[in-house]
Amino acid sequence: MQVERNPEALALDIRKAFLDFHAPGVELGDYNVAVDVFDPPVNKAEAEAEYGIRPVAQLGAGAMILAVAHRAFRELGVDGIRAWGKPEHVFYDLKYLLPKESVDLRL
Repeated sequence: MQVERNPEALALDIRKAFLDFHAPGVELGDYNVAVDVFDPPVNKAEAEAEYGIRPVAQLGAGAMILAVAHRAFRELGVDGIRAWGKPEHVFYDLKYLLPKESVDLRL
């Protein structure tokens, strides 16, 4: 998989993901939801040191939120991304990266 290597953009992506999932008054843990961050191009050590986020190496999720529009995700396509989820999962495309009919939810 070809991965984009723009450090400034990656820093913004991980920072935005952190803010999206940790907005004031919105803690998914309050709803008994465990959040895993999966973002292959991100420097995992830096994400943990800077934002307290420990990205996972792989997913096995019941729900997935596509929150960054990396070229690698577009090239992987919906089938490649869905392969990371459990057999029964919900796939939410926050960035409109993939065709509407191929995902379960969008804004």
